[in-house]
This record gives sequence, C-alpha cells and structure tokens, in this order.
Amino acid sequence: MTVTNSGGGYLRWLDLDVTRWRADATCDLSGLFCYIRDLESGTTWSNTHQPVRFPERRYTWSFTPDKAEFRRRSGPCETITEIVISAEDDAEVRRVTLVNTSRKPCRLELTSYIELALAPHRTDRAHPAFNKLFIETEWLPRSEALVAGRRLRASDDRPVWAAHLMVPESVIEVPEFETDRAKFLGRDRTPENPEALTRRLTNSVGAVLDPMFSLRRRVTILPNQRFQFALVTVVADSREAVVTLAGRYSEFHTCARAFETAWTHSQLEMRRLHIRRADVQVFQQLAGLIILPQAQLRPPPGRLGRRAEGQRALWRQGISGDLPIVVVMIGHLRDMEVVREILTAHTFWHLRGLKVDLVLVSEEVASYDEPLTDNLRRLTEAQAHLTGVDQPGGVYLRSATKISKEELIALQAAARMVLVAARGTLGQQLAASAPAAAKPRQLLPGRQFREEPLCASGFHGTEILQRPRRLYRGREGIRHLSGAGPTYTASLDQYHGESEVRRIDFRVRRGMCLGPQ
Repeated sequence: MTVTNSGGGYLRWLDLDVTRWRADATCDLSGLFCYIRDLESGTTWSNTHQPVRFPERRYTWSFTPDKAEFRRRSGPCETITEIVISAEDDAEVRRVTLVNTSRKPCRLELTSYIELALAPHRTDRAHPAFNKLFIETEWLPRSEALVAGRRLRASDDRPVWAAHLMVPESVIEVPEFETDRAKFLGRDRTPENPEALTRRLTNSVGAVLDPMFSLRRRVTILPNQRFQFALVTVVADSREAVVTLAGRYSEFHTCARAFETAWTHSQLEMRRLHIRRADVQVFQQLAGLIILPQAQLRPPPGRLGRRAEGQRALWRQGISGDLPIVVVMIGHLRDMEVVREILTAHTFWHLRGLKVDLVLVSEEVASYDEPLTDNLRRLTEAQAHLTGVDQPGGVYLRSATKISKEELIALQAAARMVLVAARGTLGQQLAASAPAAAKPRQLLPGRQFREEPLCASGFHGTEILQRPRRLYRGREGIRHLSGAGPTYTASLDQYHGESEVRRIDFRVRRGMCLGPQ
C-alpha cells in the first residue's frame, strides 16, 4: 500500500494492482477515497485532501513505521483517518473517526470510492478499457461486502479476488452500493464532483463496463460525540478465501486488532534491520521520489540531455530497466557507511513491496589491488541476502572504469535517483537537495487590448466583422455576411452537442453588435 500526503496512492497485491493508479503527482486522483456529506447543509468533503479538495480549516498528516494518519477539520466535524496493513492477512484497514465539534446533531452521509484494476500495472496501463471487461462484481448480504473477481484469460494467469467493506462501530442502516463507475461519476464528471453524491446509489452488480467499489451509509452524531467506522479492502487468490476474509473483517473489533498487529510487526521489523524511527522516515521520503519521479536527487538536465543511448545501454550491464533504478556513486572507503545505509533502505523497500534495482558504481581507479570494490562486494553479499545480487529487484555492483561514458550517462538518465556517497548520509543529501519554491515568470501582454461590450445575444462586437475578407470560418463562426455600407447582417451557426445546430442572425454597425435580427 502506498499513500501520499494528500490521500492518493494505490493498493498492490504481489505483482498485481488492486486499485488503478498512475504516477501523476499533479492530480493524484488514484486510491481509496471517502466522501462525507452533511445532509443538512449539503457541504461535502473527503476524509483526506483528495479528491474533493474542499478548503479545510486545518489539515495535517504523519507517516510512522506502522501507519499513516490524516487529520482535517471541515464542516461540523473533525475527521481523523488512520491507515494500516494487517500483519495477519492481506487486508488494508482505514479507520475513520468523526468528531462532531458543533452545537447541534449532524446527519452525515458516508460514501467510499475505489477504482479497480486487478491486473499487472503494465497490462492495465496499456489497455485499461480492455482490462475492465474481465472483472465481475457481486454483493454479499451476510457480510455486507462487495466482491470482485477477474476471469482468467490464460492458464498461466494469477487468480485474484478482492472485497470491500464499510464496517461501523455500531449497528446502523443497511448500506447502499455501486459497482459501475460510469453511473457513479456521471457524464463529464470526475471523482472531485461525482453525480452519485446527489442521488441514491443503484445497487448494481455483475459484468459492468467500468468496475469500481462504492459503499454508502448514513449516521447521526450528537454534539461533542464521535463515531468510528472502518473501510476494509481484502485480497485473495480464490473466491472462498476472499469471502472468508470479508466475513472476518465485518466485525469492528477485528479491524481494531489490525492496528495492534501492525504496530507490533513494525517494531519487530525495525529491530531486525537495526534501524530507528528517524531512519524509517528518511527511507519513506526516498521511496516517494522513486514512486513519483521528480528532478530532486537527479543529475542536471543539461547532462542528461547529452545521452545518446537508451535502454540498450542498460541491457549491456545486465539491467532490464523494467523496475525503478537507484544509482549510488562511491569513490572512497570512508564513504562505506552511506552504502550500508542505502542497502538497508533497499531491504526495507523490498519488505514493503517496492522493488528497486540498486546499482552501486565504484569510481575506484583500476589497478591490481581494488580494496573499495572488494569491500563493496563483501558488503553486498552480506546484506543483500533478501533482495539478491544481479537479478531484478536486487543489487548490481559495477565499476566506472569498465563502463563507457555514454553508458554511464544512460544509466544515470534512467535512474529515479542518483546518490553520491561523498555528499554525506541519506538524510543530509535529501535535505540539501530540497528544491526552492520557484515562482513562475509573470507573463505580460505585448500590447493592450480593448474589451468590446457584449450585445444582447451575448456576442462581442468586433472590428473584424467590417472586413468580410478576414472572416474566420470555424466550427462555431460566421457563415454569412450581407449588406452594404456601414451596417451588415451576419448569421452565426452555433453547435449544441454533436448534431444540433442553431442559426442566429444579428446586425453589426461600425464594428459594434446591434442585437439579433
């Protein structure tokens, strides 16, 4: 599971994307979201900043080794969201706490939203419309869960099933549900303003064209009281297994147990890797630069622009280029501590499901005795027992003297992150490379334009209508111009939708619109 500070992200099981995701740091509209609507005032916000982006009075987030936590204050409530991965099952649990800070009861409508993929990332990205045709959804009344499975296209396909639940801490009304994304969003709408928030859900299941998960419940919270519910997503390799998991997590106390097991598992993991909480935060920040590529910790564009070779240069080094690449440049034995740190981070990413090709480039001068390369080889073999050496997702040790200049530039250009061991620890390099907030250059018009007044039909009077030879004939433009002298009669074809055409006749005198004919 990956989540950003605005609430976007994705859920992945083994090598399959459970939720649809694109590496778009600008929009960040992928992930599991929850809409909260006040039925009295009609105000709508989400448990995180995405997708509604409603102005919040306060918004904070924190990422700890065991969970991610978001706090926001919008509308009459304070919303607290905690996200963990269960250490016992393949389940993601999001516990949402709503605190009524107003002086009167508030009646809220809670609606979840997940866009399904259930396929390898490359497959879903290559043809998402075709990929959606193989997913079928169903409703489990006993556990009040939505279930989706993928029909196998070949004998070697991995079976995958997913279920989604909204589990309240106390018994409330039966939920509504939706599995058709087109019906949920509506025409020409996005997850920021779905049409389903203004009407009831259709309770449709089956082989829909655009599958998704959405559950809705309504609750009333008294003043100074709180209400908790959990959004659970479970994944398994068979329908029987996912139905069993859905039944288990339909109890709220099971969802609460997931937070306890996640904390215990994170403590054991930190002790096993001999790392501290501050190290985990640095590893997570570096992982963010790998998942969402940015210019930070990369060579300057001028150097990368000189590359002449592409992925073939990586193949000659035994690197496929299918996974994200992290390059570490080291030239002296005194910088071995940085290599130990990045090897630990690489193991941490591997345990969290993030596969990365780590390339260690030794800049030692070629000679009969190469102490730096020998130490790097021993350190790599000792710490890369989980990730492997010279294999996808593992560690690659290469010498700069045995790589051509063009191949080294191609390797650095393909890397999501290039670290130089001589620049200090990972935390120091991350802090030193923080980009300054550069303001865009203000664009000033080259000449002043005079705004013409609107005519009665809503069109601008413009001088171009006095010169028939310079008329622009576009999809919505002037089709006919008649008359002599200072007054002209013009006709304009206005298109509505795909086929409807409406013709408007109006009079123009000396460049000014005089109104409809």
